[in-house]
This record gives sequence, C-alpha cells and structure tokens, in this order.
Amino acid sequence: MAETTERVKLLWQAQRRQYALWCPVLIATGIGMRFGFDGPLPFSALLAALGCACFAGLYSYRKGKEAGTIAGVVTALLISGALVASLRIASVDAPVLAGTYNGHVEGRIIAVERARSGAPRVVLDHLEFAGLHPVSVPAKIRLTLVDVIDVLPVGSRISAKATVSAPSGPAAPGAFDFSRQAYFRKIGGVGYARGVVTVTAPAMTGELQLQKLRAGISRALQSEIGGVQGEVAAALIVGDRAKIPDETITALRDSGLAHLLAISGLHIGLMSALMYWLVRFCLAMLPVFASRFPIRKIAAVTGVIAAAAYLALSGAGVATQRAFIMATVAFGAILLDRPAVSMRGLAAAACIVLSLRPESLFEAGFQMSFAAAAALIAGYDVTRSFWLSRAQLEGVQHKIVTALIATSATSFIAGTATMPFAAYHFNRLVAYGLPANILATPVMGLWIMPAIILSAVLFPLGLSGAGLMILGWGIGYIVWVAEFVAGFEGAAWSVPSGSPVALVMITVSGLWLVIWRGPLRLYAILPCVSGLVLWSNTNRPDIIVSRDARLIGALSSEGMLWLSREKAATYSAETWLRRNGEGDVTQKQAYLRREWVCSRNECAGKTGNNREIILLRTDSAKNAEHHCKNKAILIAPHLSGYNNSEKDCTLIGPVILGAASSISVTLNHDIPDTIKIAAPHAFNKSQW
Repeated sequence: MAETTERVKLLWQAQRRQYALWCPVLIATGIGMRFGFDGPLPFSALLAALGCACFAGLYSYRKGKEAGTIAGVVTALLISGALVASLRIASVDAPVLAGTYNGHVEGRIIAVERARSGAPRVVLDHLEFAGLHPVSVPAKIRLTLVDVIDVLPVGSRISAKATVSAPSGPAAPGAFDFSRQAYFRKIGGVGYARGVVTVTAPAMTGELQLQKLRAGISRALQSEIGGVQGEVAAALIVGDRAKIPDETITALRDSGLAHLLAISGLHIGLMSALMYWLVRFCLAMLPVFASRFPIRKIAAVTGVIAAAAYLALSGAGVATQRAFIMATVAFGAILLDRPAVSMRGLAAAACIVLSLRPESLFEAGFQMSFAAAAALIAGYDVTRSFWLSRAQLEGVQHKIVTALIATSATSFIAGTATMPFAAYHFNRLVAYGLPANILATPVMGLWIMPAIILSAVLFPLGLSGAGLMILGWGIGYIVWVAEFVAGFEGAAWSVPSGSPVALVMITVSGLWLVIWRGPLRLYAILPCVSGLVLWSNTNRPDIIVSRDARLIGALSSEGMLWLSREKAATYSAETWLRRNGEGDVTQKQAYLRREWVCSRNECAGKTGNNREIILLRTDSAKNAEHHCKNKAILIAPHLSGYNNSEKDCTLIGPVILGAASSISVTLNHDIPDTIKIAAPHAFNKSQW
C-alpha cells in the first residue's frame, strides 16, 4: 500500500511543471459552458464567484493545502472563461433586424469581397434605413450588389434599394451558424440590392486608407503577375481571394494545400522569422555593433514589426490576429531570454486569444492552428535526441536528408493533429496531403516569402517587377503541385458529420497526450478510440427541412440523400450533402434520385424506411386530416389551429417553421420522432 501511495505521489509531482499548460484548457471549458448556458448569468454573479474562488485558493495556499489550492485555481479559471465570454458578448451587442426590410439603405463601404455568384458584396456601416427608427438600425450590414459589375472603392458612401433581413442560422442543426459569427462582427442584417447604386464621394479615414491601399495592391498584383498566380498572390499578401477560380481552390483543398492559401500562422511565422534572421545576420556582419548591443533582441523586435505590418496589410482577419499573437509571444520569449517556441508560450498565446476573442474557440482556424502547433512542439520534444544526432552529421547529403525528414515529419504530425477538426468542420479528408506538402511547403518558406520581401524592398526603387516575377514562378509551382496531386484517383473523400461529443473526446485525448507526463500518457488512446466509435455511430437525420420548407431532403434506403428541388436553397443543399458524407454530389444529382411527386396543392415522398413525407401548400385542415395517418411526416407551412396530438402523424407546422432556419427529423419506431430545430442565434441582455 505504501509503495502504491509513493508511486501516485511521484506521478502527481511529475505534473507540477505542466500545471500552466492546463490554464487555456480550463479557460476554454469556462467559455464553452458560458456559450452553452441559456439562463440568466449576470456579471455580478460571475465576479462574486470569481472572488470566492480566488480567496479559497489563496487561503489554501497559505495553509499549505495543495489540493485546496488547485481546486481554487481550477474554479477561478473556469469562471474567468465564463466571465470573458460574457464581457465579449456584451461588448459587441448591436441591433439585429427583427424582420425583412425593403427600402432605401445608405451606408459607408468598409469592406469589399465577392459573393458566390461573382457579384460584389460589401459591408456597410454608418447606416441609414428609410422609415426605420435609428435605434433599430444595425451597426453593420452585408449587401450583395446584384447589378453592379465593378468593385466599388472602400470608403464610398452608397445608397440603394435593398432587401435586408436578419443573418440566417445554421443550414442544418449542428452546422455552421452564420448568425453567431455575424453577431460578433456586429453585422445585424444581410441581403441584396438590385438596380442602380448611387455612389457619393468617399470620405476616407486612416483605417479606410489602409483598406484602399490593400485594394490597390491586390489589383497591382493581379495585373503585374497575371493569371491564377496573380490572384493567389493577392490572397497571400492582402487576403483577397475573390477572383481565384473555383477549380484552383478545389485543387488546393483536395491536395491538402488549402492552408497555404489562407494567411495564417505559417505565413506570419515565415515572414517574421525571415525578417528576424535577415536582420540578425546583417547586424552580425558588424562586429563592433554586435559586441555592444543585443542583436538577437533587436532582430526579435524587427520580427514583431514585420508581423504587425503583415497583419495590417492582410486585413487583420480573426485567423491572422491569432497568428500575430502567437508570433508576438514567441518573439517576446526571446526578449525575456526564454525559448522562442515552447508549450508554455503556446499556452500563453491561447490564453490571450481566448481572452480577446472567446468566440474563436468554436472556429476551425483556432482549433486547427493550436492543435498543429501543440502536436509539433510535443513531437519534436519527444524526438529531440534524434534531431541532435542528425545535426552532428556533416556533409551536404546528410543536411538534405535531414531537411526532407523534418519536412515529412512536420507535415505528418500537423496533418494528423488537424485531421479530426478538418473532418468535423469540412467533412473532408485528403489521401495525399503528406507528399503534396513535402513538395510544396518548402517552396513557401524558401521561395515565395523571400520573393515577397524582395518585392517590398525593391518597390521604392521601381524594381519590384523582378521580385514579382520570382513570386509568380513559385506560386505557379504550388498550383501545379496542387492540380497534379488532386488529379489522382481517391485524392480526397467526404466523411459524414460526427457528434460534437466525439470531437471533444478526441480533443481531450490529444491534450492528454501532449500535456501529461508519465506512464499514464499512453492511456490517451482510450478517449480517442471512444470518440472515433461515437463518431462512426452518430445518427444521421432521416429528414431535413430548410427555412420556410423551401427545400426538403430525406435519406434513401441506401443512406444517400435525395432533395425535393433542383435549384432552391443551394447553400442548404450543399451543407446537407456535405454533412451526409456526399460532398462530391451536386444538388442536381441528389434531385434526380428523389422520391418526390408534386401536384398543385401538395407534394409527397418517402424515406428509406418507407415513412411518408407530405408537404401541404394550403391551409386546409381537411387535407391535413386526410394525410395525418400511418406515422406520416406532415410539413405544413400555412396550416394553423390544427391539433395532431391524437393523430398518427408528426406535424411540422408554421409555429416551428417560422422560428427555424432548419429542422431535422430522426424517425423512431416505438417512441415519438425526434425533431431538432436550428434557429438564428441571439444573446439575451437579461443574461448579462
């Protein structure tokens, strides 16, 4: 017994150096609890609870009670996560349109992009809605300018007749929630404008001048480099992906190289690291200066400045801000004479990101970037002796082999760590991501990023064309690799959506593996296996209904999804097919395999287990009475006052449809059918 107690004590002592690494995990847990809590949760209650937890932890620490201290700190971190989430929710609160608005809208353009149709899409602020009280006017809206061809300059104030409504909720229960994203961006309405758009003279501010500069650089890159290479260069430098052809984006995605297109930690890390080493090398060439000043720290400051400049130039998106924070933490460690890349530095970066933008916890970018970084740090730490032995080998051939091994290991570790999140958010896995990244990723660091720096240095001299030409060659090579790899049979395949609980279990497994110390580390496989089993057994809904029942889908007996219409609700159709593991199937193909027949007043179809689906287009209770039998699914957008409680059917009426952005139905045999409703997300001020 004494021996067992001693082992447990030693095991616990081994974790003491890892305590700090659990801080972002606990803060994230608190954030998740806050976002999942619908009841009232005022600031005062959170602050009081935080004070009590801190007092209890401090009291236990002074008394020398380690267990009490840990309990107090854990509780304080959980409450801190909930508190920063509440503060963030309150700080971005802005009006959201209650219904659909049709009328004249006037506002200032603060961002320009392209819609799926190719039409310009703008974000407006400083808004005026004709006939709408200023209190109800959103802070920002997003409009697609249907009849406008040319991209309007940022800073212009425009006026147009528009149709605007509240941001839509998930296209399927559990799918991506645009209304949540719009809330945190203060976008209170989305819509479109047809006809003439009146443009007034732009009133530029410092911030919009930067936007104008970005737009000018994007046009210059596309003109100077030309073709797909110029469009990809615009995406890499200023974040403008609007004109990249769909086939190029598909090739990059299916080859596992899509991460090279988004300005992320890789790009900012490479840019700032190149500037760091370039400045350090140049200063080291001056012996007198190098002997008197800390050139390593001067180079670190230069790296931070380069990262900040890239952040501003790229548009300062959420993912780019996250990457900038991580780079700043790394260079800050150099200034403090600490290791630049460490698990503690990564934990500090995660805490900062979660404190500033707690909603990023649910974003694929946050999850994938920190998963990849944590796995790489842990992986290289475990294999440190191998890399030290490789570094001692002399000869060019050994250096080349080491570089190839390092590139392969990096791609494998990062790809494995991000795979569950890619499958969960995008329902897509790639087969040849490792060889594609081995061929392409070194070019990003050794060719493309130096070419961008060279172009910037030569620009004041009017010689940037040489740098841009080199940049175009490098991008052309990466696009060629993407198209070549994506052309292989089975290069990518779709996977069905899994349960959020399954992803949480797999995430816990990864955290356990990289943070825990000692023999119990290997038991991290248990939650991983459990999560995979749960994922594979996730029930898919038998029926899905879009907003206002414009589109209906159902599973066939083979588990494939058929759709009721060929063109309506395109985004919903794509989302449903992707989440069903049929990402390569088009809406038309799913429509052609439909089991759906329509007449003037109704449509009828069947599910794979032979349950009847009826769509009533009228408000006739008599028709509802006729069809409400044999456990049919009755979808009636216009039917009111009909009671099916004693009938043998499941009714989806106007009350449910009116509040929902989408509905799913899971059919059961001996118990009532399970109906899940997805609605636009709204935070209630009474919860603060």
